[in-house]
Amino acid sequence: MLALLSAVLSVPAKPPRTRLATALVSKDDVFSSGDCESWCPTHAKDWGTKCAWASGECSACTECSHSSSGSPPPLAPSLQLDTVVPDASFAWTTFSSGADCEAHGCVTPSSQAECEDAMRALTTTSTLSGTGDYNFLRCFTNADSSTPASDSQIYYNTGATTGACGNKWHCACQCPPSPPAPPAPPDMCECTGVGNQISCSLTGVRYCSSAEECFAPPGTPYPFGQWSDLCKQSGRRLQQSSA
Repeated sequence: MLALLSAVLSVPAKPPRTRLATALVSKDDVFSSGDCESWCPTHAKDWGTKCAWASGECSACTECSHSSSGSPPPLAPSLQLDTVVPDASFAWTTFSSGADCEAHGCVTPSSQAECEDAMRALTTTSTLSGTGDYNFLRCFTNADSSTPASDSQIYYNTGATTGACGNKWHCACQCPPSPPAPPAPPDMCECTGVGNQISCSLTGVRYCSSAEECFAPPGTPYPFGQWSDLCKQSGRRLQQSSA
């Protein structure tokens, strides 16, 4: 009896169910937190490989935080500063010379839909005259101005090769609005040193009143209309009025 009891007590107990559940956890979950060992940055393998190691020894490094694959995100393409991006304020026009629209600071249509926009702006037709591999301009027309013409034709070139703007077939281009005209310079006036004479930069020669003299030193201009800075009653008139 004692021998049987001793044999029963020597049998190991069954592991708890929680340990079985632990054994079913994937190795990816075990190493999900990861580490960043000191040797990771200098290891010869690329970061895509090091970040994906099942051991997780490098998965917590900064280089691995960009994506789940461990590869850094692709760099965004840089925007060229001289790239012209059309918007609603741009207008359609034509050019009979130059390599392309960009040579005039404008934009070449990049699709058939944009060429159709040019058609509606530059002609009175409702459909393109044709589309195809013309080995010619991207969007070309015989319209010679921005005024719609009923007899104008316009084509869209689907080919990879494009030509230059020409006298017969013009480039249809989308161009930015013209910059506003600079403000007119102010009309500046100064004494000439000859009696009561005044010289203004835009309106020319004029005079203080006959009872005044132009007393401001020549070369000291004032805006048109500020006559009190230029003219004052002459000394002779002051003496006569005081008498």
